[in-house]
Amino acid sequence: MARIQLALLLTLGLLIGCTTSLAVLDPAAAPDDGVGSGGVNITHLAGALFLHDFPASGHGTLNVVAEPISLAELDGREPFSLPYEPSVRLGSCWLYLKPSCTPACADGALCTAPGRCTPITPLRNLDMGEVRVTGSRAVPLIRLWFNRPEYSYDVDPAPGAAKLYVGGERLEVSGGRGPYALRGSWPAPLPVVVYEPAEQQPLHLPTSGPFAVRWEPAGASLMVVQLIASRADGTWGNIRCLVPDSGSFTVPASLVEALPAPPRSVRYELERDEELLLPLKLGPGVGMLVHAAFTAWQNGTDPQ
Repeated sequence: MARIQLALLLTLGLLIGCTTSLAVLDPAAAPDDGVGSGGVNITHLAGALFLHDFPASGHGTLNVVAEPISLAELDGREPFSLPYEPSVRLGSCWLYLKPSCTPACADGALCTAPGRCTPITPLRNLDMGEVRVTGSRAVPLIRLWFNRPEYSYDVDPAPGAAKLYVGGERLEVSGGRGPYALRGSWPAPLPVVVYEPAEQQPLHLPTSGPFAVRWEPAGASLMVVQLIASRADGTWGNIRCLVPDSGSFTVPASLVEALPAPPRSVRYELERDEELLLPLKLGPGVGMLVHAAFTAWQNGTDPQ
């Protein structure tokens, strides 16, 4: 089975969008955050099960930690990702730009905002017992089990060309032991059909003006729109927007124009998410996130 070191997952999580889209938005606005919790108020996560399909591949993973993380402190970030501070928040979008720290941060710390070095504690998994997901028309049984604290959970089927679900079926999760025992049901996301940008055309991000995305709506819990730009000198920018599955969204011009200028490598992702929060017997408000996603994406290059 593929064994992925957790440090690598954390490093890549912000830029490749392969974890969850869970976010806690402004309570005053009271929007639908797309997360079902069965009427239970979950405020902290002790773990997260991620299932993720792409047009030609799929993978699953599971994180379980000793110290539950606060949902309120995520502010649009993905659970168990590196704690970069957003440069700008505009509506349902967050802009992240690679920060600079002078002097450079010491070993064991990360520059998470301009002039701010944040100590980073490596994520270590706990053994909660085997977890199973059934109901998929593509893979009748998905199994995840503990390997070692410094590695992600092993999974069968292993990450690769096999997709984990067709889309639209009802998935059932069960397993765990003791206070980590869980059981729940949630829908598998339908594949994302993108109309704009057209996949037949090379991808370019504008240097001025907004960026429009259009897709076939399917009424899912949530859509995540991401724009990523990176340069050869190591600078990068990432725009992450959490939006309804309505069929269209326009990323604001002020955010698009703040991305690193050409020459640059660029990428867009459009992710459909279905999520569920399940309570655990670890204390009031502590639960587990189960998450299934389908992502369409395209890479491109913007010359000078």
